[in-house]
Amino acid sequence: HNPAYKGEKEFGFSNRGKRERVVQKGAALVDTDLWERAQVRLTQTVLMNRRNRKYDYPLSGLVFCAHCGRRCYGKTMNARTKPTAYYVCNRKTLKYQGCEPDLPPCPLPYVRADELEASVWANLHPCLKSPERTIHLMCEKSQDGARCVLELQASSDTLRAALERKGVARRRVVDMATDGIISRDDLAEQLARLQSESDELSGQIDILAAQMAGESGRDRLLDEAAKWLQEWSARLSEEVTPEDRHAAIRAMTASIELSGTEEGVRPDYNFYFDPRGRSKTPNATVLGTELLTLAVPGSVIRRAA
Repeated sequence: HNPAYKGEKEFGFSNRGKRERVVQKGAALVDTDLWERAQVRLTQTVLMNRRNRKYDYPLSGLVFCAHCGRRCYGKTMNARTKPTAYYVCNRKTLKYQGCEPDLPPCPLPYVRADELEASVWANLHPCLKSPERTIHLMCEKSQDGARCVLELQASSDTLRAALERKGVARRRVVDMATDGIISRDDLAEQLARLQSESDELSGQIDILAAQMAGESGRDRLLDEAAKWLQEWSARLSEEVTPEDRHAAIRAMTASIELSGTEEGVRPDYNFYFDPRGRSKTPNATVLGTELLTLAVPGSVIRRAA
């Protein structure tokens, strides 16, 4: 944080702030823009450092602000008197820290950690307690996926037919050049255009093939997810410890999006049921991954006092 690195040496500081600040210019080791960006990163490091935490935040890395898209991080208030943990939008705190003064303030208020975590568990618990219903919902998505495969196959056939027509057009252009109907320059220009269009069609065909490949294993994924949910359901028949709840939340929560103002905060949950613990972010090109994701809208968990 030393401003001497950007060529400014400051004097006159005191704890009571009564002395006048004097800035002396000097040789800069880094430019001002780099120094300012370093201050933002240093502040973020202090805010996000796990070793500075006074509370175990099981939703760390899973909570996002719907207003600005940034992650929310855990922050403990009144640590010495009555510690209270909150989830706070990263942009909101950076604004207060003075790191990004040009941004408008984020309207998302501080959200109490215990209320949000209780709300997550209240929405996740029915999915684990009644795995049959959860699997049924995923099966419905599987049926939609089966219909989608037919549409993907039809689109792929259409693209392949268009690619074949490009090959016919290429041979026709070569014959026209051989017969002297078009010049060599026209031949080169038309062949380049046809090649570019063929490459674009081939790329679209590859994307559709990846999507259909992802759909092919949906039944196997459903079986694995069903067994996994049944194992968790059996664990819930016994006394559930806070560690069990945190483990379930971490394993099955893909993301939580918070929206609202001081009047109230509404969470939207995205649960992910994959026993192999792969990437929790649904891949738009792999429908099998999308299959194991259930979106659950939550109710307002915070109101103004």
